[in-house]
Amino acid sequence: CPMSIDESQEVYRAREQIRALVDEIAGLARSDIGETAFYSAMLDRILQAMEAVAGLVWIVGEGGRVEPICHSGLEATGIGASKEVEQGHLKLVQALLGSPSGLIVPPGGGLKGANGQQAASNDTALSVISVPIEREGTRAGLIEVFQQPQDDQVERGYLIFVEQVAAVAADYLQRRQVVSLDAQQSALTQVERFARAVHESLDPVATAFVLANEGRRIIGCDRVG
Repeated sequence: CPMSIDESQEVYRAREQIRALVDEIAGLARSDIGETAFYSAMLDRILQAMEAVAGLVWIVGEGGRVEPICHSGLEATGIGASKEVEQGHLKLVQALLGSPSGLIVPPGGGLKGANGQQAASNDTALSVISVPIEREGTRAGLIEVFQQPQDDQVERGYLIFVEQVAAVAADYLQRRQVVSLDAQQSALTQVERFARAVHESLDPVATAFVLANEGRRIIGCDRVG
């Protein structure tokens, strides 16, 4: 049956709130905020928009090791009930990271491996909505949200929302990489300028002053002895 005027207004307000939250996260991504603070703020806004039970942001580190960079509400999920449950959930996280797209895994649902057998399962009483974070075509992380089971259409809407946020996170990582490369190039340029300045004079006294002045500027202190 068609929605009433009140229901239509409620849907409109919800969409505007979600759009505002995505814009807010995008604003954070364009700032100089650090990774931990960015992901924590991002997760807080996801949980707020979805009225979700819990969530984690996983990051792929050195050697492909997957670790949570931030989380909220995990005590309500039961995944920390025992070492076995925790290990089982890590298998689910690995499987979600290997998925070509975001997924909704219902309570008791599972993911199959290459052999067609179930490789991992969602052993909680909550729906898991997850979307990988990409960086230059590689998996950099995963957004994982625990939500009370909802109507299929509602859950698909939540998945689309998390996909939008994951795209913002990917832009954030790309921007940080560019800034890091620029900083490295700037440091190399300073070192080259320093080397040229030192070799411009054979006078030991002049060279000593150059070493002190240029060295102070490079390492960022007031005096070099």
